[in-house]
Amino acid sequence: MSPAWIGAGTAEHSASAQNQTLRFWGVQRTELRYSRRDMSLLKITVERIDGYCNMPMLVGDTFYLDGYRLSIPTGKFVCMWALQSLIPLLPLITERDNLAQNHWIQNVQHILCPDPKGGVHYRVEKVDDDPR
Repeated sequence: MSPAWIGAGTAEHSASAQNQTLRFWGVQRTELRYSRRDMSLLKITVERIDGYCNMPMLVGDTFYLDGYRLSIPTGKFVCMWALQSLIPLLPLITERDNLAQNHWIQNVQHILCPDPKGGVHYRVEKVDDDPR
């Protein structure tokens, strides 16, 4: 699958096993391709709800990020607003062990849903074995 670039003009791309290069208007951009082993398996769990979640997310609800695949149990849902607040932090959490001890992500224990009425607290943890 080719990455999408916004704009007019022609694009050509060439792919290898590890990266993809896109030439767009004469500018070369390289996008690295990652496999499952490059990102840790993350377990995201609803730990606490301080308000009301109309999704409804319930305490104990869990979903997984396996590499770049989101795995949601059948019959459950994940709020797209909560997900958009989680996504930028997930790569940092997978690399937490490789970052300096004074990096701010080392102090993050929970990620809060952006809905001020929801107050859903998510715990994100690395998982060694796939419990699904």
